Amino acid sequence: MLRATEYVVPALEIVDARLQDPRKIFDTVADNGAAAGIVVGGRPVGPLEVDLRWVGGIMYRNAEIEETGVAAGVLGHPALGVAWLANKLGTHGIGLEPGHLVLAGSFTRVVFAKKGDTLHGDFGALGGIAVQFV
Repeated sequence: MLRATEYVVPALEIVDARLQDPRKIFDTVADNGAAAGIVVGGRPVGPLEVDLRWVGGIMYRNAEIEETGVAAGVLGHPALGVAWLANKLGTHGIGLEPGHLVLAGSFTRVVFAKKGDTLHGDFGALGGIAVQFV
């Protein structure tokens, strides 16, 4: 899977769900994954240039740390989630194609934002991403 990956970059998923806590898996499925958008950034890194298990993330809201995590929190290695997806799609005759952007999975909990908030993700060697909600 890693040899088929051109590069990795950090990403922030913007979550917009109609349901409030506590969410169940069927809520997420019914809500189409609650994905409202994605912000990608940082610097492109070859997937074999860094041990992806050890990529860390620090999530800030308005300059205060809200969440931290390490990529090994995604099935032990973020590529394993992508491999699972590729294998599952393959059973339905669908494949991942060159140019597809695939999120490997989050290793932090959701950080909620309100109008005026700025979220910043620091992903160490992969760089950072910031988004302001207006």
